[in-house]
This record gives sequence, structure tokens and C-alpha cells, in this order.
Amino acid sequence: MTLFWRILRFPIVKLIAFLIILAILVIIQSSISEDLNLQNTTSSLGHLGATLFAIMPFVLAYVVLVKVIEQRPLSEFASTTVWGGLAQGMLLGGAMMSALVVVMVLTGVYHIKGWQDIPWQDIIDVGIWAGIVEEILLRGVVLRMLEELFGSWAAILLSGLIFGFLHAGNPNADWWSSTAIAIEAGLLFGVLFCLTRSLWVVIGLHAAWNIAQGPIYGVTVSGITQHGIINAQIDGPWWLTGGSFGLEAALTSVVLSLIITGYFGYRLAQSNKVVGPWWRRTLFIPNQPLPPHP
Repeated sequence: MTLFWRILRFPIVKLIAFLIILAILVIIQSSISEDLNLQNTTSSLGHLGATLFAIMPFVLAYVVLVKVIEQRPLSEFASTTVWGGLAQGMLLGGAMMSALVVVMVLTGVYHIKGWQDIPWQDIIDVGIWAGIVEEILLRGVVLRMLEELFGSWAAILLSGLIFGFLHAGNPNADWWSSTAIAIEAGLLFGVLFCLTRSLWVVIGLHAAWNIAQGPIYGVTVSGITQHGIINAQIDGPWWLTGGSFGLEAALTSVVLSLIITGYFGYRLAQSNKVVGPWWRRTLFIPNQPLPPHP
């Protein structure tokens, strides 16, 4: 491998290259979107099309990172695992959020007042957009770059903290809400990615968690008020409801996620998929560049 490729494939350099490519693609996408007046669409179908078009720069930048810079198969986005991975992630995310809502119902803090129309645009925003874009950035790029340097466990922890505190600017956020998201979502998503080596699984989990929370159960998502299919009144202590930030800041959410993360973390520790830090690494890293030809 030449010196040029060694430098280009250094994790920090790869991250910078990805961000530059992404910025260029976003500028191009925004220009086309403005010319086509896609931002002013009012229909749900039009909003879906505009959102998918807005996601394209992130997907394309990631493909360039993997196929051109790392020169390896796009294994974490394999077409053979798309439906199974999405289904597994969505089942887990929906089940977790449903369990938390059941706890609120049983403790008398969640009251169903009626039913409302399906909020398609909210489903697109908190499900499709957040699920795909945030998982490409945080697990596909940030976690993998950190893993190359510091190993799997440190990468899971650091990327989880970054993920949590990226929500610090959301409405009604504070240090606890950001910490809670880092623990319950950042760690779980990171462990699952390292265990499955699939972005489809974490995209499905992320999307289903958000969709079940807001557009279905009507719970505030990361501080942002949602219009849910279920018109619910939520009134109770913060450790059950998460207060004004929503269920993600509830202590029950953190405890449930820690239990599930512990289970998958144990499975990860027993697998051969844990990557050590670079200074004592002897094994080939999954989802990383192929070794150079002799």
C-alpha cells in the first residue's frame, strides 16, 4: 500500500474526507431541491420524496467512503440482510417502547383520551430521516473510526456519549436527558452494530423506537412534541414520564435499555467480533478496509 493510501485510510483523515464529500453532496442536493421547490411540498407523499432525496447525500458519501477510500464490500449495508435486519431492529425498538408505555399505563400516568389521524410526516421525520441519517453518521462513520483507533468497547462508549450530547440542543434538554440518551440509545445501538455488523439492524431499531414513541403513542420525542395516533394525556413523576423532554429521559427507559444492552453486550463479549485497540491488535477488523495485497 502506498503512502498516499496509508494516510487517506487513517481514521481521522477518513472522517475529514467523508465530511468534505458529504458537504459537497449536500450543497448539490440543496441546490437541486431549491430549483425543484421540493421544500414547499405539502402532501405526505411529496414530503416522503423530498426526505428521501435529502438523505441521498449521506448514503452516497458513505458509499464513496467504503467503496473508494476503504475499497471493501459494503457489508454493513448488504442487500441480503436488509429485510431481516430491519425487521429484527424494528421488532426490538417497538417492543421496548411498548413495554415502557405499558409501565406508564399500569402506574396510572398514561391516559388514552381518543384517537387521531396517522401523522405520516412525523413518521417520515422521526423514523426514516433520523433512523437512516443518524445511524450512518454515528454508527457507520463515527463508531467505526473510533473503533479502528481505540477498539470496540471504547468506540461504543465514546460514540454513545457523542450521540447523547448531540441532543443537548433539543427543546427542554438538560444534562440528564443527554446522559440518558447516551446510555439507553447510544450504548445499545453501538453494541448491536458491533454484534451484527449491520446498519440495517440499528436503522430499524432507531426508526421503530422513534415512531412508536411519538407518532403512535403520542409521547414527546427527544423534547419535540408529537402528534400521535393515540391522543394521550401523560402526567406523573419524571422517572416514569421523563418530564417535558419525553420518555427518553425517564429512569425506566434507562434501566430497561441497560438490561437489554447488558444482554447483547454479553453476547458481543463472547463473540469473535470485538476489536482491540490499535496498539495491541492482531485480528482483522470487521467492516474495515481490506488488507493490502502482498
